[in-house]
Amino acid sequence: MDSLLEKLLLVAFGIIIILTLVKVSTYDDSPHRRLMKWTTHFVKSIFQPLLKFLKEISSPSFRILSKLYLRRNQDIVKRFKKFNYMFGHPNMPGFKRITFCISDKEVVLLSKVFKRRLATIPLNKITDIKIEKRNQARERFTKIGNPLAGVFSDYLPEKESRKGEYIMSIRWQDIRGLKHDCAFLYRHRWRYKKKEPDRILSIRNDIINAKPSLNDEDYAGPKKVERN
Repeated sequence: MDSLLEKLLLVAFGIIIILTLVKVSTYDDSPHRRLMKWTTHFVKSIFQPLLKFLKEISSPSFRILSKLYLRRNQDIVKRFKKFNYMFGHPNMPGFKRITFCISDKEVVLLSKVFKRRLATIPLNKITDIKIEKRNQARERFTKIGNPLAGVFSDYLPEKESRKGEYIMSIRWQDIRGLKHDCAFLYRHRWRYKKKEPDRILSIRNDIINAKPSLNDEDYAGPKKVERN
């Protein structure tokens, strides 16, 4: 115990002496900041060349992996990051970070790291898409009597939304005729801070525009009947 205390005292005295020397040599009122800058610069000078070397070595393997990824997901047209799947899909468990994608005929949910297909939502089965703040979505799910309304408290315990945060709810119908409300949490990137509402709305518009037209054979929905 005494030896440990002695070592701690020696370390403390060493730090004090180093800070004193830094202060005297730089005439700075905050020597610890100057010391941190020197340490950071020293670490960068050592690790930056190493990281550059590792990047050059690993780039061919990354190119091979990206080619395999593109080959496996050739039908994907657009990809969007900063999405978290919350609940609502019968083939997926709860909260998970995903890459939100739009393909020719489906909304595809890919895993964040390995880009594996987790679930899909047929575009021709989507009936409604809503963009809301956290409290608005919670209130609406509760009002319509959705059994998943209480899940909001599990994944989002706070009542108020954070800045730049939106809930995108997609209502769709599966082949059995069952209706589902898939909820996704979207948090914008810092560089889109000023255009955050426009960006999430543009994603919604991209999904709507990707839906089959009325004359398409894949369209599933109400059609106008011409009367003679």
